[in-house]
This record gives sequence, C-alpha cells and structure tokens, in this order.
Amino acid sequence: MNQLTGYVYLQKPAPTRAVANDRKHTTPATPTPSGDSLAPVPSVADTPEVAPRPIVGRLLTFWLEALAGRRSLKTLRRAPFTPMALADLERTIAREKGNLTASGIKSLHIQPGAGRRTRFCASVAFGARVRAVVGTLSWRRLDPRIRKPQRTHAWHVEVIQVI
Repeated sequence: MNQLTGYVYLQKPAPTRAVANDRKHTTPATPTPSGDSLAPVPSVADTPEVAPRPIVGRLLTFWLEALAGRRSLKTLRRAPFTPMALADLERTIAREKGNLTASGIKSLHIQPGAGRRTRFCASVAFGARVRAVVGTLSWRRLDPRIRKPQRTHAWHVEVIQVI
C-alpha cells in the first residue's frame, strides 16, 4: 500500500525536541511519516485515558449516599459534580421518595471515552435487587481560585442514572 503525501498515519506519539532552557514543558506531538512534528497534542498528564477506579468508586459512593439520604446535597456541591448532575439527583430523590436505599457497589466497569470523557457502569444493590447505575465523567480544569496548588484538573461527574 502506498502512502499518500500530506496525510498523517496512525503512529505512537513521539516527543518533540526539547528546548535547552525549558525541558520540563515539552509536549508530545503527532509525527508525520517523515518524522517532522505537526501540532502538539495535550500531554499525557493533562489527558488521562480512563478515570482511576478509586476516584469513580468514591464519587459513586457519595452519590448513592445522597440518594439514600445519608449525605446532604450541600456536601456534594463542594465535590466535583456538575450542576446538571446535582439537579438530576434532586429530581431522582423527589421522584423515588426514599424507595432507593443502596447497600453497596457490587461491580464497577470503566470504559475509556473519546477525548476528555469516560463512562462507567456499576451494579449496585438496592435492598434485595441489583440495578445498573451508569454515568459519564469529564476531565476538567479546576477553578484557580479554589484549586489545590498541585492539581490543575480533576474528574467531574456529568451524569449518573439508575437503570
């Protein structure tokens, strides 16, 4: 198969040449078949492929505790939940009126997403029943006024839904 000129073929990202004075700020770039670099892509530290399992489990546990009434919604407003996710949770609490009391997460599966998003699916015990809980997380920049100095980004819950 002949390669067409002007097209970038799928290859592992290669780092750009480091500048002598500033080696720590280099980012990987997409190489062309000739070895030249095109536009830089976000660094690996800025764009993780998948949300770490402990983080997703912790955020899901917070959400389930709020759904069961064991945690107030005020505490979730300080956690990395989008306003849309909190509004959906308030509607779910009002609709179910205490009928959903989760006793524990049975399994958790995390699916890599496109770009800065990832999806998850969990099996959660609600009394004698086991139901699926699905959701989406996004990798977002933290507010510089309230963020911790060592972190610039964090996973935020966009949507969680009980099926």
